[in-house]
Amino acid sequence: GSREAGKYLMLFAPLAPMLYCDALTDAMTKGLGQQESCVRYNILTSALDLALLLVLLPRWGMMGYFVSFLASHLLNFLLSIRQLLKTAEITVSLRRPALAALSAAGGDFDAMSLAEEIDAAKAVIRIFVMVLACVAAVCMFTGGIGVMNILLVSVRERRREIGVMKAVGGTSAQVGLLFLLEAASYAVLGGILGVALGGIMVRVFGGWIGLQAALTLETVLPTLAGATVLGLIFGVAPALRAARMVPVEALRQE
Repeated sequence: GSREAGKYLMLFAPLAPMLYCDALTDAMTKGLGQQESCVRYNILTSALDLALLLVLLPRWGMMGYFVSFLASHLLNFLLSIRQLLKTAEITVSLRRPALAALSAAGGDFDAMSLAEEIDAAKAVIRIFVMVLACVAAVCMFTGGIGVMNILLVSVRERRREIGVMKAVGGTSAQVGLLFLLEAASYAVLGGILGVALGGIMVRVFGGWIGLQAALTLETVLPTLAGATVLGLIFGVAPALRAARMVPVEALRQE
C-alpha cells in the first residue's frame, strides 16, 4: 500500500547524498589514476551485495534489500575515500623528492603540479561535511515526527488513563506537561544512543580511512540540548490533544 511505500521512501531518501558523494569520490579517484582500485572495489561490493541479497531477501523482503543496498554502497563509499586520501598523501610526499632528483641529474623535465587535485580532494571533504550536516538535519526532523506519532498513538491508547487522572483532580496543564516530558525523554534517549553510535563509528571508520576525528563536549552537549528542544517542539501536539480531552468522554470509550 501507499503507507508501505512511504516507509521505504523514508528509508532510501537519506541515502541520496551518500550516493552522490560516492559517485564524486569515485570520479576523483579515477582522475588520480586509480582506475584499477575502483574496479576492484566495485567487484568487492557487488559480491557483498549479491551475498547479502541471497541471505536477507528471502527472509526480510524489501527490508533485506535495503540492508544489502546500504551495506554495499557504504563499503564502496568508505573504500573510495580511503583510496582518495591515500593517493593524495602519496602524491604530495613523493613530488618534491622526485623533482630534486631530476634537478640533480641535470636533465630537462616538465613538472605538473597536483595542487588542483589536492584542493579538489579537500573540497570533497568539505562537501561531505555539509552533506552529512544536511542528512543529520533530515534525520532529526524525521525522528521528531516519529516521536510525535508515537505519542499521538499513546494518547489514543491511554484515553481511559487520562480520563482517570482528570477525574481525580489532575489539571489539563499537568496532563500536557506529562506528555511533554515524555516526548523530551524519548528525544534525549535517542540523542544519547545516537551520540554513542556516532562515537563508535568515528573511531572505527575514522581510523580505517585515515581521518583523525573525535567527539568532544562542545559537540555532544549541543546535540543533546537540540534533541531535548526537538522533543519538546514535536511533543506539543500530543500534549495539547491529551490536555483537551474531556474526562467523561475519555472514561466512556474503551
